[in-house]
Amino acid sequence: MATAHKSENAMTDSAAASGKKATVNLFSSRFFTGLLAIALTLIFTGVGAFVYLLANSPLSLLDGSDRPIAAATVFVPRRAPFTLSLLTSPERLIALEQATADADQRQRVLDETSQLKRTLQEATGLNYDRDIQPWIGDEVTFAYTDVDLDVDASNGAQPGYLVAVEIAPDRQPQAQKFLQLYWQQQAFVGNAPVGTQVSGVPVLSSARRSGAIANATALVGDRFVLFANDSQVIARSIRAAQTATNLAQTASYREAADQLPQTRLALAYFDSQLFTQAEPRQLPAARPIAISFSLAPAGLIANARLPGDALSNQLDSSNKPVDALNYLPANSKFAIASHQLTQLGKLRSEVGIPVSALPDFLTIEQSSELWNWAKSDYALGQIGAGGSQDWILAVARDGAEVDKKIKDLDSAAIAQGYSAVPIAIGTEEATAWTRFKASRQPAATSRLETDLLGLHLQQDRYEIFAGSLAAMNSALAAPAQSLRQSERFVQAIASLPQPNQGYAYLDWPALTPAISRAFPLFGLIQATARPLLRHIDVVTATRDRNLTSLFIQLKESRHK
Repeated sequence: MATAHKSENAMTDSAAASGKKATVNLFSSRFFTGLLAIALTLIFTGVGAFVYLLANSPLSLLDGSDRPIAAATVFVPRRAPFTLSLLTSPERLIALEQATADADQRQRVLDETSQLKRTLQEATGLNYDRDIQPWIGDEVTFAYTDVDLDVDASNGAQPGYLVAVEIAPDRQPQAQKFLQLYWQQQAFVGNAPVGTQVSGVPVLSSARRSGAIANATALVGDRFVLFANDSQVIARSIRAAQTATNLAQTASYREAADQLPQTRLALAYFDSQLFTQAEPRQLPAARPIAISFSLAPAGLIANARLPGDALSNQLDSSNKPVDALNYLPANSKFAIASHQLTQLGKLRSEVGIPVSALPDFLTIEQSSELWNWAKSDYALGQIGAGGSQDWILAVARDGAEVDKKIKDLDSAAIAQGYSAVPIAIGTEEATAWTRFKASRQPAATSRLETDLLGLHLQQDRYEIFAGSLAAMNSALAAPAQSLRQSERFVQAIASLPQPNQGYAYLDWPALTPAISRAFPLFGLIQATARPLLRHIDVVTATRDRNLTSLFIQLKESRHK
């Protein structure tokens, strides 16, 4: 069967062989789109329906699920790079909507729920209400199980995907009927299945890749229906369950789940390097991250345990206020505020953020100790989105040698070909790092332009750095209307743990296009879960010791 798959996927696999990145190959498959659509639609059919209702929900879903881990992870091989599980039935979430929505909101959320169901049907041919709702239980798990099923570099990456849907009690006949109808439909379009058994479990599969949502299915007792893009995935999943080589019986998964808050409705576990641009065979499953998801009165909360607590010491543990936030304007699109600026570079390196994502002025001699004077609070923010250099950095001037260290930064800029030029900004005097360069405009090749690396000045007990003159003016005006004082920011951090080690802040609508370009998988998720994602207003994050908390503020919950 694998040979047939190779020949029929020759055109797709040739793209991988020609050197395209793994993210393009792994996440452009129609099979993956359909399988992910099943998992995400089931997950977001419920969660997305309540973006208007979470603020006043009186029901027990706010307390999370009573499941410590996903039961279906017994079918997920322990080395699977990505697993996402919904730990409660979409029907319970639909019941929440019916119990709490007023008349105006009910129609809007029902319309969006219907849209999600249409997304499922368009991607898979399955009708949620007719085909799945009659038998679905309290769990849905999606797993990206294999980077390359045949481990053969010559034919490109052939990843494996699995969706395990729990069967509600006493609903096994309905689930069996669904599978029969599904394969009858496939046979009608020339994709007839072949029946086999794996350790006593009947498996139906087809070697023909005809655009079907699943090329293999299995009914495991009266508990789970398994979908996969290849019969090998089902076979390996069943063997993993029988030999204890599965995620559910892996110590790191169970320990990570135990360390996360128990009030959760979903749980994800994945290799952080999966989302890099590395080739698939260069992705060791050695940096696992566990994330739990729960409902909050104003949105959704995600709590994460990072790999090996690698970042546990990257943020200062003083839990002191970050007054530097007063220099970021209320219209900041992105902000991070904490202590010990030198740890930001280590944090960037651990998470895998490229240097190009940082403001140019912050990359001066980044490997040296020129920034080691910045040991107190700082705030870094961006006003414009995308590639704009409208960055602001406010750093507390604590320490006896601050003036000398800042002069050393001037010297480092000069060493890179810039001039340290004094300029007046109103009544303030700043130092600008500038140089001349030839114009890139064809009609003005003889004209010189000024290249501004950045500028800085002292304001009270802070040194302010900016990537543009406009950004500096915004920083100087910010204390009158800062991000820290804005209602949007105050509401977005209200559900985060207190005290903490600082904040990260993201204006979701403004930065979503840039996120989509940087992470191909996110673009696919966005297309599938658009009715939920388009309601996100702000994303904030913080860290308290080894736990990172993320809060997703929803637009409809603001001002309530």
